Amino acid sequence: LASSDVGTIFLDRKFCLRRFTPAVRRLLRVIPSDIGRPIRDFARNFTDDELLTDSERVLQTLIPIEKEIQDAEGHWYIRRILPYRTDDDRIEGVVINFTDITRRKEDEQALRDAAAQLEQRVHQRTSDLESANVSLLRGEQRFRTLLESAPDAMLVVEHGGEIAQVNRRAEQLFGYTRDELLGRPFETLIPQSPSGENERQRADFFSAPQDESAALGARLVGMRKDKSEFPIDIQFSPLDVNDRQFSIAAIRDMTQRERASEALSRLAAIMEGASAAIVVTSLDGTIQHWNEGAAHLFGYAAAEAVGYSVSMLASENDALGFPRLVERLRAGQRFEEYHTMTHKDGALLDVAATASLIDDASGQATGVCIVARDFGERKRLEQLIAELTDQERQRLGRELHDSVSQQIRGISMLLATLKAQMGETAQGPILERLENTIDETKRQLRALTKGVFPVDVDARGLRIALEELAQQVTATTGVSCRFECTDEVPLDDNFVATQLYLIAREAAFNAAKHSGGAMITIRLEDHEGGIQVSVRDNGKGLPELVERSDGMGLRIMRHRCGLLNGSLHFDAIAEGGTCVRCHVKRRNPT
Repeated sequence: LASSDVGTIFLDRKFCLRRFTPAVRRLLRVIPSDIGRPIRDFARNFTDDELLTDSERVLQTLIPIEKEIQDAEGHWYIRRILPYRTDDDRIEGVVINFTDITRRKEDEQALRDAAAQLEQRVHQRTSDLESANVSLLRGEQRFRTLLESAPDAMLVVEHGGEIAQVNRRAEQLFGYTRDELLGRPFETLIPQSPSGENERQRADFFSAPQDESAALGARLVGMRKDKSEFPIDIQFSPLDVNDRQFSIAAIRDMTQRERASEALSRLAAIMEGASAAIVVTSLDGTIQHWNEGAAHLFGYAAAEAVGYSVSMLASENDALGFPRLVERLRAGQRFEEYHTMTHKDGALLDVAATASLIDDASGQATGVCIVARDFGERKRLEQLIAELTDQERQRLGRELHDSVSQQIRGISMLLATLKAQMGETAQGPILERLENTIDETKRQLRALTKGVFPVDVDARGLRIALEELAQQVTATTGVSCRFECTDEVPLDDNFVATQLYLIAREAAFNAAKHSGGAMITIRLEDHEGGIQVSVRDNGKGLPELVERSDGMGLRIMRHRCGLLNGSLHFDAIAEGGTCVRCHVKRRNPT
């Protein structure tokens, strides 16, 4: 639609604007936010008092209506009003096309002028026959020049239907030479329908000549010399020369336009039949298309959504951030994320959303296509599986710690008894190495059980675990890492505590590895009725981490945060560095 040079507007049954092509702005002052307004409200650049009346008549009779109109600049258009049918043959409104025929009108007028001049000169009494012949030849040459300069295939047809003149474009379109066409019946190029309707309408045209668009049958086709057929559009205009009636037929190949229409119909059918919610918006977020999947997911009918801002779907704690989304898409970044959005009844929906830009034929972005699927049930299953896995990991950690620790403690006691019995003997060094080996085994066991069961189940478990994490980052990476927690942050939900700890660990080691900073700060605090863990560095910043959403570490952090129904944010610090914040509301707020 955006690439079409034909001004087109789609009206619903109440004659309100549903969509339009950019070319129609030459005639109507419309902008994308006007979707849904009545057609009578728009300022027009043309005079057409019967536009609304004809639209109502077409909607009642389903018979197309055409009329020639002229705009304020003097351009001529064929205004066609047709019923607007859906794929299931329901009448949803009307389609109004404005086809520019200014060039054709000018050519026709020029042809009439040339014919009038030719007729005048032929009938002019002159004593100089040679001068009259020269004038006649010049008139014919001018007439031929006008025919040849026309952008469409032009045929001059006599009253009996024989072709009297053709231009070069007609030769190219139908595959005949000029000599092969002259004198042939017009039906050589436009095959007759089985009922002979074509020939009857041509005879009717010559009986009452007037400018009109041919509509011979349900689908008008032309036939090339090789017998191949293709869709066409014909404009007839009468011409009188020396009391002889002719018609000028301007023929245009409609193959590309028909293919575009079929592709558009297929695309519309795919969008409407998709189970996923598909929402098409303008670049400012105004909803332009809303399929059945979107109506099922969000509860709004198409009439309740089209023309409104997509921000009506955003939740308080997870706004879509549409301007930011457009910036990311313009920068070539992928958008595949989980969001909490709002149903019509106010309920929150967990959805998996993807978005992409819609470009016109020139590659210019004109809108955004958002595809969303309900992710709530899958998210609940993932959360349940994660909780069960966490519980099993805790159980294994305890059993490992309890059983193996007891065995190591028994070996240590036996070793102590053996050393006491042997005293200072030659076996002392061996017993000392054995004692060191047992101590090292104890240390490795503590580290192993800490990895399986990182956060103890008590009110201060997460705080202690994050303190030890800061020490571990410093010892492992050589980057100074400290822990801050000014107030007590009680948390007795071990699943939430474990996921927050794992998010902090991922962010801290990422900062140590990539930021280039000298200090990392891990902070735990009560924040806005929930718990917030943040990891901040003073390095060069991580724009690729902040901007991209396809890194594995970032995806894991987002997934863990999603299991907690929390929000994950990446903030660029003005003085340098990055801050990663994970905020989770308390399940049982005190």
